Amino acid sequence: MSGIVCKPCLAFDALAALVFCNYCRTDVPKISEWVGKTFQGINIGPSDQFFKLLATHHTFEEIEGFGIDELAKVYPAYIRENAYVKQYEVELVKGLQILQNSDFVQLWNNDILPILNRQCNEAEVACNSVQIENVLVEISRVRQKQIRENIHIYITYFTHPASFQIASNSYITNSSVDKLISVKPFLRLFVHELCHGFSNEKAKAAYRNMRFQDTFFKKTNWFLNKFCGHPGDEEEFVQAIEHYIAVRNGLETYDDAIERFRSHYKCSVPIAVIMFDELCKLEEMPKDMNVWICEVFFGEIMKHEEIENKVNAVVAGYTNKFLENWGKEEQKNPSRFVSFKQI
Repeated sequence: MSGIVCKPCLAFDALAALVFCNYCRTDVPKISEWVGKTFQGINIGPSDQFFKLLATHHTFEEIEGFGIDELAKVYPAYIRENAYVKQYEVELVKGLQILQNSDFVQLWNNDILPILNRQCNEAEVACNSVQIENVLVEISRVRQKQIRENIHIYITYFTHPASFQIASNSYITNSSVDKLISVKPFLRLFVHELCHGFSNEKAKAAYRNMRFQDTFFKKTNWFLNKFCGHPGDEEEFVQAIEHYIAVRNGLETYDDAIERFRSHYKCSVPIAVIMFDELCKLEEMPKDMNVWICEVFFGEIMKHEEIENKVNAVVAGYTNKFLENWGKEEQKNPSRFVSFKQI
């Protein structure tokens, strides 16, 4: 079995403090006040791209050894390589300079690191649970490749509430300060992050083709990418698989999963709901998940202009809840909805 290591990382947390500065959690008032004062005027749209960019150029061992000065020295050279990151070049360079001139290292070592060390110990317990071996086998089956390399899980403070993959076997996550890390939710997230990257272009093209044909799906997908991050064409597949594997391994019940779908991503993932339900009807896991996904889209299960009725049959009132969320967001910022009307 691959080794699983949970650890904190100053460089990732420093980058997160900057990138997520306008979304900083408030469970430790001293820290949120520090962020508000330190990064005043910085406005960056958070994305996993900022972290993947760093991991593209450096090994995890190198990143773990970075201080603020090293991060501020190397990162500006990479910014223009990524279109999403590049649009925030001025903010990033300014923010890195602010970090260099701040007392971030002292704050992180004294107030944050003790929290992260405790959470890493709790996460290690989850990673040594009885379910982990079978979960890894099923993730490998989804990916069509056995996981041989070590898995790095970075527990951060400042990425809250987001978790995201930074390499095929590594991801960044976080946890509540006042709660113990629970084995089952942690392993469900573990499945989600490690399954990312499995889908091929044919499966994603089938997803996009259905989005083009189905009115309700077009609306939910636009909303998903505007108001629930920008997860891309694979996210709904991974959500379905995450809950399917969780149910198979006793990490949650079918009904638990349905309850989570009622509020998850503001009810903008109907394809995930339908796929999860269909997977749970199977006697065994598909041998090739990409082949199965294509069969779903090109067969009788997923037909255009039937998505709305199909998802409501699985989760009663799903579309009404989505439309309620849509209305709330449109009321708050109607100008952002102009682009949808132009599609």
